[in-house]
Amino acid sequence: LLRTGLGNQHIIQGLAIDHRQNMLYTTHVEGHPEQGVINRFKFHSSNLWSAQDAQKPSRLIGHQGISVDPQTSFMFASAGSAIPNKGWYILKFQYVPHAEPINTQVIQVFDKRYSKITNTMPTFTPDGKYLLVRGNNHKRNVIRIFKSDLIRQKKLTDLCFLYEDEWPIDSGFTQDRCAFQGLSTDGTYIYLLSGNKNKGPKRIYVYDFTGKLIQKMDQVTLGHFGASSSH
Repeated sequence: LLRTGLGNQHIIQGLAIDHRQNMLYTTHVEGHPEQGVINRFKFHSSNLWSAQDAQKPSRLIGHQGISVDPQTSFMFASAGSAIPNKGWYILKFQYVPHAEPINTQVIQVFDKRYSKITNTMPTFTPDGKYLLVRGNNHKRNVIRIFKSDLIRQKKLTDLCFLYEDEWPIDSGFTQDRCAFQGLSTDGTYIYLLSGNKNKGPKRIYVYDFTGKLIQKMDQVTLGHFGASSSH
C-alpha cells in the first residue's frame, strides 16, 4: 500500500474495508498532539495499491482502529486527542478527501469506571448488526458488544448501559508488556492481536460472542521475517 498525505512514513494502525464501495481505508497518526490520517484505496487486482486520496489530519480520530458500517458506509474510529476522556468514546464520521471528516458524532460507549485513555477500536460484524468496542477496567481489557441499530436508527449518542454483553479478555493476552493492537470479527468469532514494541512474536486470541476463549496463539511469527529483513 502506497499512502499519500501527511505522515505516511508512520506505521499503519488500522485497516477497514467498505464492500459496498469496493474501498479499503487505512489509518495512521501524525504530529503532537496526535492527529489521525486516513487514506483511501480503490480495490483492484494489482499487488501494488496507490492511495486514491487522503483525508486531512484530525485530532478527532484516535491512534488505533477504524471500521466501516456495512449498511451505511459511515466510518467509525477510536476517539482522538481532541475529545476529553477519549477512552470512553467512539467517533462516527464521513470521509472527505483532502478535507477534515464531516458529519462527526461523538458516541459514549463506556462510563467513568473505565480508562480515559484506551483506544476503543470500534469494529462492525460483516452484516453490520453488531458493533464491538474495547475498554479497560482496572487494567483489565474488556470487549463490549452493542446492537448497531442503537446508533443507526435510534441515533443514540450515549450507549454506556445499553450493551448486549461485556466480558474480560484473558490477562495472558497482554502479559510481558504486550499491547493490544488489533480487533476484528467475522461475525462468528472475534480475533484479538497483541504484540510488543520490539520484534518478538505476536499473540492472537480467538473468542466467540459469549466471551468463551476458543484459541490462544502465543507465538505468531507470520510476517515477522519479512518485516525484519526489509530494514
